[in-house]
Amino acid sequence: MRKLFQKTYLLNSKHWLKKTSNLVNSNIVNSKNILICGGETVKSIYQNIDKKKIIKKNFILGDERDVNLKSKYSNYNNIKKNLFANKINKKDFIFFDIEKNKSKKKILKEFNNKLPKVIDLSILSFADDGHVLSLFFNDKNFKKKNKKSFFLIRRKKFSRYSISTDIFNSIKFHIILCKNIKCYKFFDYQRRMKEGIFKYTKLDERSYIVCVKK
Repeated sequence: MRKLFQKTYLLNSKHWLKKTSNLVNSNIVNSKNILICGGETVKSIYQNIDKKKIIKKNFILGDERDVNLKSKYSNYNNIKKNLFANKINKKDFIFFDIEKNKSKKKILKEFNNKLPKVIDLSILSFADDGHVLSLFFNDKNFKKKNKKSFFLIRRKKFSRYSISTDIFNSIKFHIILCKNIKCYKFFDYQRRMKEGIFKYTKLDERSYIVCVKK
């Protein structure tokens, strides 16, 4: 059992990339099942992950926009290029497999059936409006989801697939990335006020590290 701890690092761009990449690489070693996000914040981190360390690891994509997997807006496409260097092994990658003639219900079911019982590590970015993955905690209509994953209709230009708060709460250890001080101030506000991510998840009962780019 990992001892509970929470740490925060505020770093300039050069040191942020180095420190975060080192933290990710060192934690991947002892993790079998790893949940990841897409987006620009983590792009440089994925490019700096030691490719030897990801062999025989299972990666789970925590959310996806409802677009073609070849789209520039697809998280799958982003990760395929930057983490797997286009040499993707679908056996070791659990994602929302969006296909033309596949129903949303089937996409969710297939994803849920592949989820491991234990997720050791997550690599997440915290947005400046407070959402993590496609969990928009500050939306007045947000409700805690009890399923493993769900489909969210039209949010931030795209409809989305996402893991639920239940799956989020089951993860043993989180690495949370803030792309700037604004993001971190909002994260810290939620921590103090028990709002947003701290209201709807058990993050304060889990081990996590926050890396903030100054």
